[in-house]
Amino acid sequence: MRYSAVLPSPNPRAPINNDARGRIRREIGRIDKCELGGRVFFAPRNDAPPRNEWHRVLRGPLSVRVVGMEAEPVALSADVDAAAAALADDIVQRVDWRAALDAWAAFGNSVTVPLPAHVRCKRHTTAGWAPAGLSPPLRRELAKRLPDCFTAEARRDAAAVEIQITIHETGVLCEVLALKQRMDRDLPSPGMRRLESYVVAQAVRIQPSDVILDPFCGKATFLAETELCWPGASVIGVDSDPEQLDAAARNLASAGNATLLEASATALPLADDSVDAIISCPPFDRQYAAAGGLSELNSAAFAEMQRVLKPDGRASLLIDETSLEIAKRHWPGLCVLGPMPLGPWVRCVLCAWPGGDAWTAWDRRAWARRRDAALPGLEPVWVP
Repeated sequence: MRYSAVLPSPNPRAPINNDARGRIRREIGRIDKCELGGRVFFAPRNDAPPRNEWHRVLRGPLSVRVVGMEAEPVALSADVDAAAAALADDIVQRVDWRAALDAWAAFGNSVTVPLPAHVRCKRHTTAGWAPAGLSPPLRRELAKRLPDCFTAEARRDAAAVEIQITIHETGVLCEVLALKQRMDRDLPSPGMRRLESYVVAQAVRIQPSDVILDPFCGKATFLAETELCWPGASVIGVDSDPEQLDAAARNLASAGNATLLEASATALPLADDSVDAIISCPPFDRQYAAAGGLSELNSAAFAEMQRVLKPDGRASLLIDETSLEIAKRHWPGLCVLGPMPLGPWVRCVLCAWPGGDAWTAWDRRAWARRRDAALPGLEPVWVP
C-alpha cells in the first residue's frame, strides 16, 4: 500500500516542505521522486512505526492519505455526463475498497458501517484527455456508485471518509484521507497571512486556559491561528462590520472555543479584567483619516483594551510605522519587538505589552520553521 502526504507550503522548495520530506524519509520510508499538486508519495519500510503512531511522528505534513488507485488516462466521450459515468465506473471497479478501508482504519479511525463518505473531484487544467467541466458530474456519479460500506454525504464536515479524485495530465489518482491537522491550512475567507498571524499570537505566550481577545478581529485570522497552535485557549473576536464577522465565523467554524461579537472596539461588551491577552492589528491611519483620525480611535480603543485586560494580562499589536508614535502616546510602556513588513509598501512593527522577545531583522524563513514546530500533530479523521 502506498500513501501520500500534503506538504505545508504551496512553494515546493520552501524549507518547511524540505523538513516535512526529511521526517517522512527518516521515520517512515522512501519518497518517490514524482510529486503532484503539493503531495509526495511514499511507502513505509518494514521497520516503520505502525500506522496508528504516524500522527505522533509525522510533524509538518498537512494530511496523510491512503492511495487507493493510480491509473493512466482512459478514452472518454466528449460528452461530459457520459464521460463522468464511464470514469466513475472505472474508478469504482479498480479501487480495492476493502484494502483501502482497512488501511484507513489502521490509522486509528473508527469503522462504523455504513460510513458517511464525501467525494471530492479536481481536474487539473493540464489533463487534456478529460473534458473540461468533468469534476461536478464525476462527483455525483461516484456518490451513486459507492460500495455498500459507504453512504454518500454531501457535507464534507459531516463525513467520516473523504475520497479525493484528482484528474491530472498523466492519469487519475484516488486517495482516502486518513490523518489531518485539526484545522485546514487554507481558510475559507483568507485575511492576514498565517505566518504573520502566528508571530503576532506567539508574542503573548498563550497558556492552555487563556482567554484571547481581538477587538478588531476582521476575518479572525489571528484567532484562527491561535485555535490551531494553542487549542486549549478560548478566543473572542469583536468587529463592527457584519460582513467581516460572517467571514470570521467561516474561518472559526472548526474551532471549539470561539465567540464572535458585533460591537465597537471603543465600547467592548466585556467585563473589567476578563481577558488574559489581546492580539490585534488596529486600523492604519489611511483607513480612518476621515472618521475622526487614528489618534481618537486609538485613545478610546486602547483604553478599552486596558480595561478588559487582567492585571497580569499581555498584548501584541501589529502597527504600521507611521502610527507607532500615536500608539505609544495612548499606551504607555508599549514595547517594539521588531519589524514585520507586510509588503514593500506597508512597513509594520510588532509591539507588545509589557514586553517580549525582540529581534532586529525580519527573518521569514526562521519564523516559518518556528511555526512549523509549533503546529499540532496530525489526527485521525474519524473518532466519533
